[in-house]
Amino acid sequence: MKFSLIYPTKHRPKFIEMALKFLEREPYKNFEVIVSDNYTDNSLSCEAYCRSSSLENIKYVKPPTAVGMVDNWNYALQHATGDYIFYFTDKMFLLPGVLSYVAAIVKEKQVEIVSWADSKYTPLRMPDYFGKGVYTEGWSAVSSDKYFIEYDAKEELKKKAFGAVSRSEQSTSHYARGKICFGGYKRDLIERILNRAGHLFHDISPDYTSMILGLSLANSALEIRPPGIVHINTDLSNGGQGAIRDEQALAYLMSLKGGGAHLQICLFRSSIPLRTTVLRTTIFHSVVSSILIVS
Repeated sequence: MKFSLIYPTKHRPKFIEMALKFLEREPYKNFEVIVSDNYTDNSLSCEAYCRSSSLENIKYVKPPTAVGMVDNWNYALQHATGDYIFYFTDKMFLLPGVLSYVAAIVKEKQVEIVSWADSKYTPLRMPDYFGKGVYTEGWSAVSSDKYFIEYDAKEELKKKAFGAVSRSEQSTSHYARGKICFGGYKRDLIERILNRAGHLFHDISPDYTSMILGLSLANSALEIRPPGIVHINTDLSNGGQGAIRDEQALAYLMSLKGGGAHLQICLFRSSIPLRTTVLRTTIFHSVVSSILIVS
């Protein structure tokens, strides 16, 4: 059973260095790592870290031209050859032993979606990519006692689509279920998504659009416990910054292919003033768009 682990990234080389160090400790070896480095500043490329890693199964790739976030996620998928494909943001680090456990489960269950929750983690020292200073010492404790819970993909989709539980009330588990960046999809499921929707990821929000498509088309799903990843504890990513700063949300929209058109559509459809959370509005419309693709 071969796994493809995909890291789309831009201008966070030290995050990728740490992600690779975590993977070097994984006992299960039948996996490949695809790092799609969408840099425009040569000094912030992660290529050197990929070349110097002790991992023998790294594919370092770069889009032919600078692209937006969603296009980079789709571009990376072209290079994956695994039976299951897992996506990670560059601040997510896979815990050692998780792939070994997943390999044993999917061999028995042949499940189409594998999900896991996350736990917060702070490294000893990390350069500041967000303008808030250097991260300080911290840690994350995750139990080694693993088990899994099967869940109904369609029922999970209903909970998310109809707001049965608000985002602020969701557990980490329910927030993560179905998201390919909190787990992975079987290749057969991805091929059905591509046949139906053309791409796995769609504007505006790649993790939400793929989640709706995945849960809509999957026949089986499970979540492993405890968390499978740790992540650097910051809300200063595109989503976190876009939720509080209009200029960040606008910059993200304009970075996408056809960004101006996206902005006009979002403003036309929304009665929410620009000074409120732009990105939440755009995420909502991207989810609705995915539902329309499937229906």
